[in-house]
Amino acid sequence: MASRAAQIAGPKAKSVADAINQNGGSAIAVAGDMLDSEYLKELVKKAAAFGNGKIHIIVNNAGYTWDGVIHKVRSL
Repeated sequence: MASRAAQIAGPKAKSVADAINQNGGSAIAVAGDMLDSEYLKELVKKAAAFGNGKIHIIVNNAGYTWDGVIHKVRSL
């Protein structure tokens, strides 16, 4: 089961990948839950297929703060 954040990020990630593709680049979006090991397997499989057997770049643009306010986050 994908987290709420992953579900929200899916359409946004697809929108970014679409914009990259429309402007001469090459990208895919694979939304999912980074805590789900089955999703990670699928991510690697799709990324490798997209790159003709090679993974060039994976961007994990997920983030979480306990109180939802990023400016309060500090390094541990």
